[in-house]
Amino acid sequence: MSVILKKELIINENVSSRLLTLEDAPELFKLVDSNRDYLREWLPWLDLNTEVKDSEEFIERCIKPFEEGKSFIHGIFFNDVMVGNGGFHSLDHANKKASIGYWLAENYTGNGIITSFCSKLIDYAMNELEMNRIEIMACPENRPSCAIAERLGLKFEGCKRNNELLYGKFVDHNIYSILKSEMN
Repeated sequence: MSVILKKELIINENVSSRLLTLEDAPELFKLVDSNRDYLREWLPWLDLNTEVKDSEEFIERCIKPFEEGKSFIHGIFFNDVMVGNGGFHSLDHANKKASIGYWLAENYTGNGIITSFCSKLIDYAMNELEMNRIEIMACPENRPSCAIAERLGLKFEGCKRNNELLYGKFVDHNIYSILKSEMN
């Protein structure tokens, strides 16, 4: 099954997302580096991203699975300025399900950017990619991420205990999901 994914999504008049290219690596690295302390609370990969080359390698690792229809990772832009990254960690076409992940620069939080982005992703997955189930996982202590899932109508399914090793400490993940039959 060959799936052609969109290279760009218009989220609203201020927010868009697009597949990153190698030319975006310096901007991506600068964004990560300037938000390192903020992002470190919930993201395990920051110590592996210490120079522009690491951002280039990340972008390269995203392109092939995107072209194969297996994942969908975009840069998130607010008024044409890169402010974060997100998309589907994986697209399981056989089982018609996908998992959303994202991060946003600290000074752009609280503006509804990620809520709008995730809402668009859910709509895109359900209506164009014909997915049946979308999930978001977040640490219970990460209230802003849990609130996004709840605000979007995803149902709390449970908690995966000690699901991720985050800088020497195991953390739990709440699992939220929405089914196509639950969409308005």
